[in-house]
Amino acid sequence: MRVPGRADWAALFETGISVLCAPLDAGLESSAVELDGFLRRGGTVAWGAVPVDEPLGMGVDRLWRRLASHWASLVEEGLDPELLRERSLITPAASLAGFGISQTERVLRLTSELSRRVYTHMAGGRISVGA
Repeated sequence: MRVPGRADWAALFETGISVLCAPLDAGLESSAVELDGFLRRGGTVAWGAVPVDEPLGMGVDRLWRRLASHWASLVEEGLDPELLRERSLITPAASLAGFGISQTERVLRLTSELSRRVYTHMAGGRISVGA
């Protein structure tokens, strides 16, 4: 299920969905307990971590800091950091419909680079801002 913004997360998790697509700013930290249960039941979150409505810059450092900070907030709310990393995917924040080829390639390149950074840090077993 793709949710473009804030929602009643607890109610959504009770529907039996197995994959949730949501942008980072969707407010999932307000339902950290329910999110933890969703992940423990085998659910996956596709984090819309690469924005499509703002300047992206040349690399993924800013995107990584934003994602790591968000995940650190979720861990502070009680989520298991290893489970969070294992049950997460990285995606663009919204559809790329209407984008030109070069714009699409750039968003997808940044998505791939950010995914690699998450994987690299997952292998190292850490979530920390700026790591």
